[in-house]
Amino acid sequence: MSERVPFAHVPKRLLSGLIELERSLEGGAIEAALRELVRTRVSQMNGCAYCVDMHSKEAAAAGVTREQLRALEGWRESSVFSARESAALAWAEALAEDPGSNTTDGLWSRTIAEFDDDAIVELTTLVGAIGVWNRVAIACGWKPGTYRVGMHGMLLAARRDAHGG
Repeated sequence: MSERVPFAHVPKRLLSGLIELERSLEGGAIEAALRELVRTRVSQMNGCAYCVDMHSKEAAAAGVTREQLRALEGWRESSVFSARESAALAWAEALAEDPGSNTTDGLWSRTIAEFDDDAIVELTTLVGAIGVWNRVAIACGWKPGTYRVGMHGMLLAARRDAHGG
């Protein structure tokens, strides 16, 4: 499959809401490394190779270890993740698979042990946002392997400058 719609050609009006949502997650209760772990894992689950490439690179830049990135698909059997990271990954997987049947009271108890209500809402929003990005990237045919850390931020800034806002 060839790239159908390059990132730089996605209409700004469609990107602006998603970008604002992403910005609202920065500096919140979920630290950058954990946000990138969750984005990478959900992207793996959704089969978005472009987003896996992008977010694994961003995760490494945020301090996620190579060992954690290698173990991410099998995180439940790995000892390289903290209780907080494991709780976030479990919550993210449940939401990405089937939130109606997977967000059980037991999972809620595990999640609330590591995160307060605000952080759980942020984590939930993060899972929803990366799901949208995964679908856009897959539908547009974005190719993995070309992403460099911070690349989309630079493209967005260039577009903003070129179009006056």
